[in-house]
Order: sequence, then C-alpha cells, then structure tokens
Amino acid sequence: MSADYKLAQPVNFKKLLKYAPSIKETFDEDCDPDRVKIITDGTNFLHVYLNKRGQIDSCTRYGGNDEEAIFDKIYEETDGTPLEGMWNACYAG
Repeated sequence: MSADYKLAQPVNFKKLLKYAPSIKETFDEDCDPDRVKIITDGTNFLHVYLNKRGQIDSCTRYGGNDEEAIFDKIYEETDGTPLEGMWNACYAG
C-alpha cells in the first residue's frame, strides 16, 4: 500500500537535508538519482520526487513506513529556519 503527497510549494532538497539534520538521504539503485531521492529518519523511508530545479514537489510512502514520523521530524527541525512553514505535504490519494 502507498500514499502520495503533493507539497503546497516546492522545497529545495539540499536545504531540507541541511535544516533537518536527522533526515538522511539513502539510495535505491532502481531509482533515477536526478529525479527520485529516498529520505529516512532512521526507521521510516519516504520517496521524494524532484523537479528540474532540485526541489521536492511530491512524495510517496510505500508499505508500512510511517510518513507522519518523517513529516513531524521535518516540522520540528525546520522551525525557526528559512524552511519554516514550507514543508506542507497534502495527501493526494
């Protein structure tokens, strides 16, 4: 089972990793590294999809991963940074 999310506004992938230090990038050799990244909080995984500017515009949770745990960690860690309020993932179906 999966869940797709659309971000209210694109978020720069590199800035996300900078301002949310507990979120790490991991890899899947079956994914195009220029368009798809996988992030983790150490327990859960989330596929994020990049536009041509390297910005995340949508993401997908697969299997039993808890995307809310990742979203919560991003909200906590970007509070008071230039990314504050930018990470707003809306369920798309």
